[in-house]
Amino acid sequence: MLLVSLAVLAVMPLAVSASEKWQPVASCGRFHRAKSNDSWSGLAVRFKLTERELYRLNRSSAESFLRVGDRVCIGLKSATVSATTTSTTTTTTTTLPSSPVAPILNVSEPTACQPVSVSWSGASPDTGWYSLQWVRVSSSGTYDFSSSYSKTNVRGTSTLLPNWILGSGATYAMRVFTMNPDWDGIWHSTENVTPHSQVVTFTVPRCIAASTATTVAPASCGTYDNKTTGNGLGSNDLHEVFVSGSNVYAGTTGGLSISTNGGSSFTNKTTSDGLGSNQVRSIFVSGSNWYVGTEGGLSISSDGGATFTTKTTSDGLGNNVVPAVFVSGSNVYAATNGGLSISTDGGSTFANRSLGSTDLNTVQDVVVSDGTIFAATNGGLSISTDGGATFTAKTTANGLGSNSTNGVYVQGSTVYVSTRGGLSISTDGGSTFVNKTTANGLGTNSLNSVTVDSSTIYVGGFDPSNIGGLSISTDGGNTFTTCTTSNGLPSNRVTDIFTSGGKVYVAFFDGLSIRS
Repeated sequence: MLLVSLAVLAVMPLAVSASEKWQPVASCGRFHRAKSNDSWSGLAVRFKLTERELYRLNRSSAESFLRVGDRVCIGLKSATVSATTTSTTTTTTTTLPSSPVAPILNVSEPTACQPVSVSWSGASPDTGWYSLQWVRVSSSGTYDFSSSYSKTNVRGTSTLLPNWILGSGATYAMRVFTMNPDWDGIWHSTENVTPHSQVVTFTVPRCIAASTATTVAPASCGTYDNKTTGNGLGSNDLHEVFVSGSNVYAGTTGGLSISTNGGSSFTNKTTSDGLGSNQVRSIFVSGSNWYVGTEGGLSISSDGGATFTTKTTSDGLGNNVVPAVFVSGSNVYAATNGGLSISTDGGSTFANRSLGSTDLNTVQDVVVSDGTIFAATNGGLSISTDGGATFTAKTTANGLGSNSTNGVYVQGSTVYVSTRGGLSISTDGGSTFVNKTTANGLGTNSLNSVTVDSSTIYVGGFDPSNIGGLSISTDGGNTFTTCTTSNGLPSNRVTDIFTSGGKVYVAFFDGLSIRS
């Protein structure tokens, strides 16, 4: 049953102008000490916040100067839920009617393993733009602001919240308000035009995988050898892992970590060695040529990592944040937060390809197979058969579990896509997809990565509630065995997977695991 409370969530102060000194909000409960090469956008990605949320936590803006040693707020203190009504706030940027009316929020009864339907009505004035905010409620009845979320720029009077956003079995408190319609070129202001709605509290039913009979022996989790900073990693927070022979390359938030002995020990490369940023997002190695995607551009070495040259937007990249890189001959494909950037001269210069909308231009992964480009984006899977001149976007209409896609792997005519709504598999080159979910044994539907070794599929889950783990299928994705911390993994938050020489290398936000 849905419970309605008159409590409202704590209102965070608005950001100050860029000319003023920024300062964390007084209610901040979690801090990060700024390091060299930290950026607002990089910190937002690392701590799973939107940039706007991070700015509001620190009363800052994109132009605010971030200094080494600054204390950056990354989360609020928990607050006790009360049953009293608090005053609402309005802004001075929009002229309000004398008696603005808050919208009435309705959350449909959640169904296990399904998106949650949310609707609202009755707002006055109705600008046509809305913002949803929700926070996890602990078992003691307090708001856990380390698990707070928002969805802004919502058009219309209803939306669906995918189940990958919501933790299985978790309770949330949600509110909605009408947004300021003033357009600033990037997003609409999230300042209130109406008071907030009443707060609705709801619980998401647990999504438990159904038992499925199979004649194929279930995959084994095996045993894992876990590596950390104690083994030389630049940080325990990993974005990427790449293996070539006995060399293991780990992209961390503290640099590029390299092992020449199969992962027993690592040395670390940083900005002092020429990297564009210590936030390493992607790696591709071909002989002595290294391509390292960072949050400060694409760093390229032609001498086995001795020196690096970093390519940026001034060299044609769509954005300096490079979540993925793929190399085929002299062609270099850089997935950026501003489109797919392609070089035909080994990375000397790039031409950026716009894939369409902002979501489509936020490219998370890229693979090229038999001349066809597959780009996983925030707006679906974009496919090009003409070298990147044109792209066709595949979406949920084609069977994808979600339009938010994080990884892609291609094996012949079979295409595997890790999405925020499950693992989507195509056997016709990406024309149509079938989707696998927790009902097939996945630990979560929120997936970061996928790789295939022969007939074994490895999928990495990354859920806000720290559920997920490494899911393995030996029957084409019909059923999965999910391995978690109970099987020896250091975390259930998988960021990347690589298989080589009979071993499985799994990157986490808590280290690197190697399974023989």
